[in-house]
Amino acid sequence: MFERGASGWSEAAKLTADYAQASDRFGNSVSVSGGLVGVGAYNSGASSGSAIGAADVFETPVARAAESAQIASLQGDLTQCQADLTASSGQNAQLQSDLTATNATITSQAGQITSLTSDLAAANQTIQDKNAEISTLTADLTAANQTIAERDATISSMILSFLQKKSVDEIAAAAIRDAVRKTIDDAFAQGETSAKNIAKAEKEYAKGMSEMNKVRYDKAVKHFKKAYQHVTKK
Repeated sequence: MFERGASGWSEAAKLTADYAQASDRFGNSVSVSGGLVGVGAYNSGASSGSAIGAADVFETPVARAAESAQIASLQGDLTQCQADLTASSGQNAQLQSDLTATNATITSQAGQITSLTSDLAAANQTIQDKNAEISTLTADLTAANQTIAERDATISSMILSFLQKKSVDEIAAAAIRDAVRKTIDDAFAQGETSAKNIAKAEKEYAKGMSEMNKVRYDKAVKHFKKAYQHVTKK
C-alpha cells in the first residue's frame, strides 16, 4: 500500500493474507472503498486441488493495515472463482508517479492495481444519462397529455358549435358524427363513463346514423347531441 505525502509517494504497508497459499495470485486485483481495501486472489485453493478463489479484506489506515476477513466462494470453480469486489477491469490506470515496492521481486506482479475512480465516474454518468432520459420522457408524456386534452376540448367546442346551428348540411353532420363516435369509443376504453350511459349513448348514436341514411341531417344531429350528453355525463 502506498500513500502520498508532501514529498511524493511512499510505501506505507505491505498487505499479506493470513490464509495465503502458493500461487493463489493474491494481489491480482485490488479495490479501495473508504476505509476498506479488498485484495483478490483468484487462484486461492489451487494448491489443495480446488481453485475456488478468495478476496481478503483489510481495514485502513494503511500504516496499520490489518486483515479483517477473507471472503471465499464455497462452491466456486476456476471460471467462476470470484465475484470481484470492483467492477474495474482496466490495467491501464494512469498513475501520478511510478510506485515501486521497496521489497519487490521479479515475480511479485506488482502494478496490477485497479482503480474505482473511473468506474464510479462512469456509473455516475450513466445515472445522469438515465435521469436525463426520464426527464425527456416525462416532458413527452406531458406534451402528449396536453395534446389529448386540447383534442377533447376541440371536439367539445365543435359539437357545441354545430348544435347551435338551425340547419346542418351533410358535411357538418358527418363531422359531428365522427366526433361523437370518437368520444364514445374513448369513454368506453378509459372507463370514464358508466356502462348504462354508454348504452344510452350507443342507442342515440344508432338513431342518428339511421337519420343520416335518410338524409335527415338535422334530426341526425339531435340524436348525436343526446349521445354526446349521455357519454359525457359524470
